[in-house]
Amino acid sequence: MKAVLRGLRDYNVNSYTVILKSNEKKYCVVTISAKDYYTLQSESELMLIVDGMEIFTGVINKINFDYQNNKYTITLDELAYKLAIDYDLLKKSGSFDITYTSTTSDIILSEILANTAFTVGYVPIQTIPELKGDKLNRYEWLRLLADNCVCGLDADGKYTTIADNIVSEQTACDVWTVGNEIYIGVNGCTRSNKSSHTWNKKTCDITNAIIDIPEIEVNVHPVQKVIVIGKDGVTGEASVGTSPTIVITDDSCADAAACEKRAKDELSKQNKLASLTINVDPDLFYSKAIELGCHVTISEPAFIAGTYEIIEMEITQDKCSITLDKPKKRLETILDDLKRRVNLIERWR
Repeated sequence: MKAVLRGLRDYNVNSYTVILKSNEKKYCVVTISAKDYYTLQSESELMLIVDGMEIFTGVINKINFDYQNNKYTITLDELAYKLAIDYDLLKKSGSFDITYTSTTSDIILSEILANTAFTVGYVPIQTIPELKGDKLNRYEWLRLLADNCVCGLDADGKYTTIADNIVSEQTACDVWTVGNEIYIGVNGCTRSNKSSHTWNKKTCDITNAIIDIPEIEVNVHPVQKVIVIGKDGVTGEASVGTSPTIVITDDSCADAAACEKRAKDELSKQNKLASLTINVDPDLFYSKAIELGCHVTISEPAFIAGTYEIIEMEITQDKCSITLDKPKKRLETILDDLKRRVNLIERWR
């Protein structure tokens, strides 16, 4: 693969690593020949292009010189990070110590992007009870706002950014850019139109593209039963066995049905993989079959069969590593296999 870093001119790339993480700053590390330094000093925004395809666009955050190997290692941060380096601190009412109270997210984002080169692509219209920051740069404000905007599944099982329609799997929104537009929403999705609040997760079967599984972390003693005590002592429970059992107090659960739903959600959370990292065919990434936040399905090997969400990606010239989370069904085969292994260990003690 031929990779170049494109700015005022093209720089031949020796190697690159792209790191993409949900709800965190995305970045890319690129190495080029040291002879290009003087031109590089004039650069700001750079685009990593592999075989004619844009892979990552960002701003220079750091340049390290490797004297022994006569090369420069450049760290590019996601394009939105320009808000931190090209613009002053967000200022309101003559103070950098700002507190927003019961303010809608679109108003806050408009103030963050005011007098910058960025415009609003999408932000869910949600009322933020309180958002407080002391001397935060504009990028930090953007991340803080995204962390306080919520998304989740609606009654039809689709992702929504209308807070009142969320019935399960509520989580924080993420940030990304398209050109000079800032988006706060749900990663790895398509929408019917630019203003839609319903997000459809892209899904890809990666079974035949798995190269190896270098890391898997599981709970050896998964919770079998969850009891929830709600308001006024009302209770509800969910179980797949009897032991171990945990008890949760949640006053937001006003009736037995709410307690039971909370118990089911907690049981599902307790019995999911803590971490699953898989190396897959890089063509999945370069062909845009997978992306951060999308769903992937696995049918083999059986002990990890299920549907997951990509929460982290690391891409190099010849490797694509993805970290998965949130399996959409309880992995009973994993638990059975773990019990069998634990029994074998106990037997040989």
